[in-house]
Amino acid sequence: MNCEKRRNVTVLAAMLIASTAFFLLSSAQADSIDVGLIAHYKFDGTSGDVIDEKGSYNGTNYGATRGVTGKFGNAFQFDGSDYVDTLPVGAIPSVSTYSVWIYPTDNTVTNQIFGSMGNTDGGKDGIIVGYFGGNMRASALYFSSNTSRGSFSGSENSVQLNTWNHLAFTVDTSNNAAIYINGELNSNGSFSESPTSHDRALMFGKGAYSGGGSHYFNGMIDEVKIWDWALSPAEVRSLVPEPSTFALLIIGALGLLTVPCRKQR
Repeated sequence: MNCEKRRNVTVLAAMLIASTAFFLLSSAQADSIDVGLIAHYKFDGTSGDVIDEKGSYNGTNYGATRGVTGKFGNAFQFDGSDYVDTLPVGAIPSVSTYSVWIYPTDNTVTNQIFGSMGNTDGGKDGIIVGYFGGNMRASALYFSSNTSRGSFSGSENSVQLNTWNHLAFTVDTSNNAAIYINGELNSNGSFSESPTSHDRALMFGKGAYSGGGSHYFNGMIDEVKIWDWALSPAEVRSLVPEPSTFALLIIGALGLLTVPCRKQR
């Protein structure tokens, strides 16, 4: 077998090995991380209910523009006066992970990405996750019986304007909470009690309903996932696409095609 044929066989073998390894690792990871996934909103639909891919909690759109180009497929566009209802009050988990892709377009005011706070009982009960205007610090808080049970925020400019950011918010069994930006821990804190009290359904595009300190979100939201357990830092990191071993192996294999064969004596 001459040099060129050996090189081609090597490239094909490397691509086959990479493809097989990628498939096996991806399948195992997907099976593991999907345990406890209670809702998945792709935000792909252009009319009707906001579909929960898990099939249990279809949402309702209140004014967001649908069908805009998102991070994956379509997304919803929010203009600072609209929102989407998702999980009903009784389904919002206390131990939880929220994963969402956001494309913020405003930094002049506080933007609430999601939450469940309102004033249906004359007070405030629920969570709010968003970012502050001006300094773009990601933040989270929890209220019950009109009393703060804890809040925290991250570093300045942790959320970037006019680009896609991945945000994950977790709460564990000890009421420790954390915010991750693009797969990396951004800030953490704790709540003095388990976040079980909510005034209303979980909203995306705003965090609090009328009278509850309401601020809307400006920009696009895509690919929302909600778990009833706290993902580990490594699991959160896996939610953010990055150059995979598969891609690197393929690039390396293709690079072999550029290596010239030695002339045989």
